[in-house]
Amino acid sequence: MLFGKREDGPDSQQGASLLELREAWKVYDLGEVEVSALRGISLTIERGSYVSIMGPSGSGKSTMLNLLGCLDRPTRGDVLMNGTSIADLEDDELAEIRLRTMGFVFQSFHLLARRSALQNVMLPLVYAGRGRDMDKAVWALERVGLGDRIEHLPNQLSGGQAQRVAIARAIVNDPEIILADEPTGALDTKSGAQILETLEELNSQGITVILVTHEPHIGQRASRVLRFLDGEIVADARGEAVSSVATAVHGT
Repeated sequence: MLFGKREDGPDSQQGASLLELREAWKVYDLGEVEVSALRGISLTIERGSYVSIMGPSGSGKSTMLNLLGCLDRPTRGDVLMNGTSIADLEDDELAEIRLRTMGFVFQSFHLLARRSALQNVMLPLVYAGRGRDMDKAVWALERVGLGDRIEHLPNQLSGGQAQRVAIARAIVNDPEIILADEPTGALDTKSGAQILETLEELNSQGITVILVTHEPHIGQRASRVLRFLDGEIVADARGEAVSSVATAVHGT
């Protein structure tokens, strides 16, 4: 087991509302035409859940992740975190929310090529005003099984190891939420499975995980699957219903 038990936050908070969308639209003005990437989405994501967002290219799943991650604002409607609307917050306030409560993992690792794994993981600590907290960065790398790779540069790591460095960077500020956009897309099957196991272990320790994927076998590992099509949620399945909904994403 890679991770120790999370000590922050009472167990009674599990299942409470963490993120909520209320009639959220995202419309892009392309000059002579408007494109609705999201069409009036209403959704609640509970604290401690593991949610996958699935759908074909252009279905709105990445746009949805951007709203949930405070990387974008809805054109209409509202987004709430812990019951508080973020729609009217200033950009620096949104940045503070992202820094303090969220960790992001992308298909491309976005590691600084000339910085060691340890230095890459320390960056969010510096941005958060916590100085060069080397012990915390080492802790994060050990938490994802890379305690013996802290001085390695990105080009000295395998793809799976580089993605685990990215996950360590995402968790170093003790986020409530991990948002992962196709985190296994650039990896081989074995490395991808290891990344999914890492995310699942983090979720078992209380971190909410929201994962975007177009792969049914990945999506169905979550406890809840949201299927998107043309900017709308066309299926929302939990538990035993997850497998059939994940498979149905491609119309099979």
